[in-house]
Amino acid sequence: MGHDVVPGIYVSGQLSAHCEWIRAHDTRARPEDIITSGSASNGVLRVAVLPTDNAVLTSAGCGEWTLESPSSNPPPWDTTFSRRNQPTMLSSSSDHTCALRPDMTVVCWGSDAYDQSSPEKARDRDDAPLAPEKLLFTSISTGGFHTCGLRPDRTLLCWGDDSEGQSTPLVRSTSGLFVAIDSGTLHSCAVRRDNAPFCWGSDGPELAGVPTPTPVGREASDWDGLRRSMPPPNQRFDLISAGGQHTCALRGDGSAMCWGDPRYGQTSPPEEKRFMAISAGGLHTCAIETNGTAVCWGSDEMGQATPPEGVTFSAVSSGLRHTCALRSDGAAVCWGSDTQGQSSPPDPDARYAAISSGGIHTCALEVDGTAVCWGNDLYGQASPPEGERFAVGRTGMETEEPTT
Repeated sequence: MGHDVVPGIYVSGQLSAHCEWIRAHDTRARPEDIITSGSASNGVLRVAVLPTDNAVLTSAGCGEWTLESPSSNPPPWDTTFSRRNQPTMLSSSSDHTCALRPDMTVVCWGSDAYDQSSPEKARDRDDAPLAPEKLLFTSISTGGFHTCGLRPDRTLLCWGDDSEGQSTPLVRSTSGLFVAIDSGTLHSCAVRRDNAPFCWGSDGPELAGVPTPTPVGREASDWDGLRRSMPPPNQRFDLISAGGQHTCALRGDGSAMCWGDPRYGQTSPPEEKRFMAISAGGLHTCAIETNGTAVCWGSDEMGQATPPEGVTFSAVSSGLRHTCALRSDGAAVCWGSDTQGQSSPPDPDARYAAISSGGIHTCALEVDGTAVCWGNDLYGQASPPEGERFAVGRTGMETEEPTT
């Protein structure tokens, strides 16, 4: 293996038919994110681009790739591009996990007590079954006992537990198209195409049985920042992450803002830092700075908010009391509680395209789309179906951005 490439390169190529499920497109990558084998002398290399923008391109057995140097050397790390292009292909929750196939269908495993692992049981407003074409998704997110997905037409669909309205986003709003979605324990949030945040589900005035104040108005001066499901007014975000009792989001300039339960400092991000990724966990939050450094805040009783030093990351996922991230070379690194092995990846030499921390388990996607999980498996949430290959980045079948 080598890193004999230069900043600002472009990777392009064509897939063979049997690997069509890896949807490829030209992408910009940093040299440290590229693993190569073969010879550069003839311009042909086998290349794996690990997730700078949540896309993985691999040519091992899938055709040949070429490296192209552009006429001008563009910035090697475009954080705005990265944040605005992060579909979620794999998502782990407390007791279930879901992932997307390349054809945009969803597969879930683990607990199905509330039908959270059975998208085929989702119903429309008239309580009628949905046609198969209505069950295709470009991004998926599991909550406590519910699941939500972003469809190719940029609309939302949720299923599972709806005791707090966390599975009925369209009851509260029928307008807007969306670009990002994330599910928390009892609430869910999305980002509209105009970057406005939109949340639904549990909104207090109690958080896990603890009474909290209620805002007296929608003016910014009246906002107390305690309700997890009502975003602060007049804000615009690129990304949003719903946690246990709080929510965090990234603005276009990479600055973070959080709201909800502040008791452990999980809603107090460092103001001076700029991030390219953020993940709200049970009572803590972790984010990745634009230089790849992981930064966490909030509850740290199990070390879940203390990332390793001197390591650069490309993706991060906060669980209940642990955190897992992907190093820049695609290796999985976890910290925090390890009571059920949720912070102990089984193969230190494996390289992954995506990672997702659940309650007491973790799942990841290898670069060939194979799902691997570790940790608590009481309900089968750490036992992905055998023989499945999931999308490793974009499905490549999303519709074009709608115009208005």
